[in-house]
Amino acid sequence: MSDKAAMSDKAAMSDKAFLSAIGDGTVFHSKTIITKSLSEDAVPMSDNHSTTSSQTVADGTQPAIEERVLIVDEHNHAVGAVSRQQMRREQLCHRATYVFVFDSRGRIYVQERTMTKDLYPGFFDPATGGVVAEGEEYDEAACRELKEELGITGVPLQAYCHFYFHNDDCRVWGKVYSCQYNGELTLQPEEVADVVLEKPEDILSNRFHRSYTPDSLVALERLMQLQTAAD
Repeated sequence: MSDKAAMSDKAAMSDKAFLSAIGDGTVFHSKTIITKSLSEDAVPMSDNHSTTSSQTVADGTQPAIEERVLIVDEHNHAVGAVSRQQMRREQLCHRATYVFVFDSRGRIYVQERTMTKDLYPGFFDPATGGVVAEGEEYDEAACRELKEELGITGVPLQAYCHFYFHNDDCRVWGKVYSCQYNGELTLQPEEVADVVLEKPEDILSNRFHRSYTPDSLVALERLMQLQTAAD
């Protein structure tokens, strides 16, 4: 088996196998313009997305905020919420957003992930986004992640589809978006080490050029298929 075939088998179920496994819970296509975005002075994550202990540590400072992640079943129905650490440790199925940010020349802003990331540290991610928190909807999470990771606000997002991805590292129901942006970027230093610009077709035709995040490659394939079909 070639490297490319091995990654495909590991990264995502085929449409036939996926339909057999979860019935009608497969890829959902849509084309929606999302105009909602976080304002410049908005708090990145509201109180219902995280919890803190009422106790203080020995030096009098408050303990770190615990990020709470929405957990879903195999049909993408919400079943509860746990800490991000528990979600990763137990590889619980969750939701995530995948926003492909294009410049005016059709290139994607590809993020180099920091080495402190809890999944795929140091990999290159063609999508901006992340997990959907407790109390959040997909669209809200997509706008929040754009602001947090790249400093982008006020840009309309086009929603395309939901998709399911699983491998040995995670299980996730993702939602795919795209937008266009040509302004200044403000990188989140805890998560984004650098950004490079690449054509989507170059990424998909030479996916071993870099260590790309496998879930985002599947999301990018879905996006390009839908855009091609619409042309």
